[in-house]
Amino acid sequence: MKKTLISTFTLAMLLANPSLAENQVKRIAQNASTVVYGTINAGGLAEAVKEIDKCYDGVKTRDHFLYCLSMDIQAKRFDGAVSARSGLPANDYFSDEVMDERVRGLERWYPSASQLDYVMNQLMDGLEQGTKEELQRVERK
Repeated sequence: MKKTLISTFTLAMLLANPSLAENQVKRIAQNASTVVYGTINAGGLAEAVKEIDKCYDGVKTRDHFLYCLSMDIQAKRFDGAVSARSGLPANDYFSDEVMDERVRGLERWYPSASQLDYVMNQLMDGLEQGTKEELQRVERK
């Protein structure tokens, strides 16, 4: 009961001040981008897939799930871009059917469609920022 009260209170605070939720979700996605790009650079996409799987295996909180999902989506985007440019097939781990199933895990944490849409928009904004930061890092080399 107490946990529900805290969760309801937290949700009310976030809805009253969307910038709190926006900043948190975007920051999670940006941090996940940094980690996944670092993993891809160090060990390749196969290593990133291992890290993503390991991340999902340990999920106990909403923010942890958002972090894993952010790494997952960013790695899928990277794989899709590489596949499109090289003509090689995309990694099966990121097939639309399998990926949709993992994304649907968000419904556990955000049951309403409006919450889900809002969080996904914030997450994607954070991933875009993470991509821009990675491109800037690569260009500085």
